[in-house]
Amino acid sequence: MSLGHITEDGIATLVFSLPADADKARKAVATVPGQYSQKVRSDAIRAMRSSTPAGILYKIKGKRNKTIEHRASAPGQPPAVQSGRLWSSITTESRNNGMEHEAGPTVDYGKYLELGTKDMDAREFMGPALEQNIEPLTTAITRAIQRNMGAS
Repeated sequence: MSLGHITEDGIATLVFSLPADADKARKAVATVPGQYSQKVRSDAIRAMRSSTPAGILYKIKGKRNKTIEHRASAPGQPPAVQSGRLWSSITTESRNNGMEHEAGPTVDYGKYLELGTKDMDAREFMGPALEQNIEPLTTAITRAIQRNMGAS
């Protein structure tokens, strides 16, 4: 009933489909996928903000040319927060009359962090957030349909 995946751009996508003649069911679940795309967004941000980076320590130029230290995330950890630009760029979008939802970063480097590159292992943040929400989403959709279709 529900399928979630990460696109080649590092975007978490929830796609939900019902038969064309299932108008009553479609109305019953209309708001559920959108709620979960917001939850995927929130969980990805929470993972970044609560992670303790264990990667390389860099010295970088901060405001007013002041040198500051930044510890990068290690492979397998969510990206380390430096400025907050990545997590503040994560948005959600609805398409196809609410039957398809996306959550992901709009900054160009988000996909490289999520998927990795030939020179850098992935620092996934959208995939884990999506994975932890697929089962609750499926359950919520099933319950909404049962409630509105008269099933027990």
